[in-house]
Amino acid sequence: MTTQVFEAPEKVSGDNASTSRGLWASIWRSHFYAGFFAAPVLIWLALTGLVILYAGPLDNVLHRNLNFVDATPTQVTLAAQVKAVQKVDPEGALTSVTPPARGGETTIVSMVEKNGDAVDYFVDPYSGHVQGKQGQGADLVGFARTTHGSILPRSWTVPFPTLAGLFGTGATIQRIEIGEILVEVFAGWGLVLAVSGVAMWWPKRVKGQARRWLPGFGAGRKRWRGVHVTAGVVLAGFLFFSVISGLPWASSWGTNWQAVASKVTPNKADFWSDAAPNSPVPTMAQLKSRGIQVPWASELDQVPSSTLLAGSGISIDQVRAISAKAGMAPDAVLAPPTNDTSGSKPTYGSWVVTNPWPSSLGQQGAIFIDQFTGEVLSRSTAGQWGLLQRITEFGVQTHMGTQFGIWTRLFMTIGSLLVVVNVVTAIGMWNRRRRGKLGIPRRPADPRIYKPVGIAMVILAIIYPLWGLSLLMVLLVDHFVIQRSERLRRFFGMPPRQRSASLTT
Repeated sequence: MTTQVFEAPEKVSGDNASTSRGLWASIWRSHFYAGFFAAPVLIWLALTGLVILYAGPLDNVLHRNLNFVDATPTQVTLAAQVKAVQKVDPEGALTSVTPPARGGETTIVSMVEKNGDAVDYFVDPYSGHVQGKQGQGADLVGFARTTHGSILPRSWTVPFPTLAGLFGTGATIQRIEIGEILVEVFAGWGLVLAVSGVAMWWPKRVKGQARRWLPGFGAGRKRWRGVHVTAGVVLAGFLFFSVISGLPWASSWGTNWQAVASKVTPNKADFWSDAAPNSPVPTMAQLKSRGIQVPWASELDQVPSSTLLAGSGISIDQVRAISAKAGMAPDAVLAPPTNDTSGSKPTYGSWVVTNPWPSSLGQQGAIFIDQFTGEVLSRSTAGQWGLLQRITEFGVQTHMGTQFGIWTRLFMTIGSLLVVVNVVTAIGMWNRRRRGKLGIPRRPADPRIYKPVGIAMVILAIIYPLWGLSLLMVLLVDHFVIQRSERLRRFFGMPPRQRSASLTT
């Protein structure tokens, strides 16, 4: 008997065969419905992910007039470039300055305008001329970045409990974007899709027959299935990695994981002391509201305060020189300090200089510079991060296609394209279903939850609670709605009701 790959096992007699067929049917239905739920979102994540992977080249092509200028032997100071922008936008607030990485590139001066819009001004570093401006996130790459993590308007939020409140490191309740919750839920169904697909593909040795690891390629539906299975074997591993490495950025799961990681393996920030005054910008994460990208691993690091001394403080050009001497990248982002003089005891923040993000783990880092003395107060690099933070950030940077350069980008590109291939082939197989049928896998005769499936569901629900809630909703709808309607039972491939139905997979 030949092992069938991605098809139901051959019928043999005995209870073991019946159990095997029932288990296979449950996995097949799980795979079908997981694909039904997750495929549209996975396609969107793959397409927007491809845009983000090639953000640099796309940005250079789409905005060449803003990004590049003719180089000359001399440059004007950063302070002069900032003044040129402030002359154009006198009511705007400076949020950061990004010097050019190479000759012939512009300086980016980021501002928040009076109306609250975040914009980037592009300045010729050789003449101080303002080339133009662009709203942050207002182009193709910005749109992809915004919608990659949230598929609904970001103003749609709901209150949600967090582990940070339980650990005493943050708010007990925070507002989470509904779009991010949906992405997190559908990502969980993507894991179900991968697990169930591998479970169906995995060949078994039957009566001395050799294992067949790849399906045959015939005509029609078999051809679609052959491409689907072959690509899906590779895609399963990609989905596992992409979901696990991408969810740290999700507001719900990522916030909770940060709270756990900060307790289990805290970062070793050497400037912290319980007696130190609170900075007006208490953590690195709050810099994100200014449009400054910071590593996930350092988001909970505190920004230290400066010691007030006589004088007006160091200039932005001095900050650039200090950061260069400290080994920071030429295009490190310079974020000015935030001060709070409203109370009886004023506090003064520090300059935050961060290397470009994303980048490989070894290239990431930030330094904090006293705004009055120019002293480097501390660093936040992979060497100061806890073990869980380093592992997570390694996954994030691989996900972003930067950890191993072109090889990482190729891996993520191929994986994203395989998502498209598998969704297209799945639709192709579905279109070749029997006439008059919806193609929904029939419910197993014995609708119990088999132990391997149940264990996998419980583990996944514990790790990803939002997905677990979605599964619970599916089971409740199945039990109280679908199984009580003969029309819905026929639609979902169930036999006519003869007795009380129990929860199904």
